[in-house]
Amino acid sequence: MRVCHLLNEFWFGGIQETVYELCRALPGIRHSILGHTDGPMRPLFDRLPDVETSLMPRGYPELLRYVLEHRIDVVHKQLGGGDTSSFLFPLRRPDRVCAVVESMHCPRDCKTPPDVVDVVLVASQYTLSQQTGVHPMVKVIPYGIEPVLPTKTREEILAVWGIPPTSRVVGRIGRLSGSKLVHETIETVLYLWHQGMSDIRCVIGGTIPRDEGFTYATQLRRYDQYPVCHFVGEARSHDEKANWIAALDLVCYPTQGEGFGMVFLEAIHQRIPIASYDTGANAEVIGPAGRCVPYTSRPGRIEALAKTVKEMLVPAQYRKYQRGCDRQRAYYTATRYASDVLAVYQEVLG
Repeated sequence: MRVCHLLNEFWFGGIQETVYELCRALPGIRHSILGHTDGPMRPLFDRLPDVETSLMPRGYPELLRYVLEHRIDVVHKQLGGGDTSSFLFPLRRPDRVCAVVESMHCPRDCKTPPDVVDVVLVASQYTLSQQTGVHPMVKVIPYGIEPVLPTKTREEILAVWGIPPTSRVVGRIGRLSGSKLVHETIETVLYLWHQGMSDIRCVIGGTIPRDEGFTYATQLRRYDQYPVCHFVGEARSHDEKANWIAALDLVCYPTQGEGFGMVFLEAIHQRIPIASYDTGANAEVIGPAGRCVPYTSRPGRIEALAKTVKEMLVPAQYRKYQRGCDRQRAYYTATRYASDVLAVYQEVLG
């Protein structure tokens, strides 16, 4: 079987991570990865067996020729969703050239015409609720990962950051964009610090997206004046990202309208409890591995999140959420995810 995955870019992000996990867990399938722009994840894909990557301009003007020349069986659109996918039309109109699967990674309604796509995949019941019901076949397949284990101790990482090993470290390693409310993670930690929790520290790191990340990251620099805030930069590899997450005591990841949240799985697999808001699919994915605070536009949500973080760090409560991580990570595996997606490929191919 030959599968062609369509990406926007080869930068670290939730969508790219799901495709990477899928390719890694299905080595017997030939995977072609097409992206608009190059990035640091492309060499990681190229090192996987039975995977090849190529760059193609936005709109995939040569997609039909590529599919025919490489004898692709399934085109899997992995762009987030919500567009009309007109570049897929030549694959099905007038003749069916191959099977087409579309993953709605973002919580949007699928606008691809039903005659162009065989099945629409969503990762959560929340994203399913955003669909209008136009497509006759929509399947819920939650993501899963094969965790990358840390290669350094927590103490080693904290020493590099200049953080005392007895600190309680709260933070987030992930996409630095405005919709992810990174500043609210910082505000939560600062609130606890001002309230007398002198040993708390905030760590912010991860990927800066090209579209808004640079501007937003610059805005975050206003917090440099606080000694408890540590901006550790961009993770350059899966190993580095795993080391950084393992150095945290708790992931505080308030975010709006997530369709799933791969960052939650990365924390869960390292037994790091999570505090977030109850928006999108957050509570659905986190489950017993953390707590989700009601999101409100009224004043007081930072204080509520800070109170939750403080309660979760109490040893007895902390152990309870770690046991919740154990329950969640038993399900969110790359093996289970890949098996479910493979079954879809086989179904659409008949």
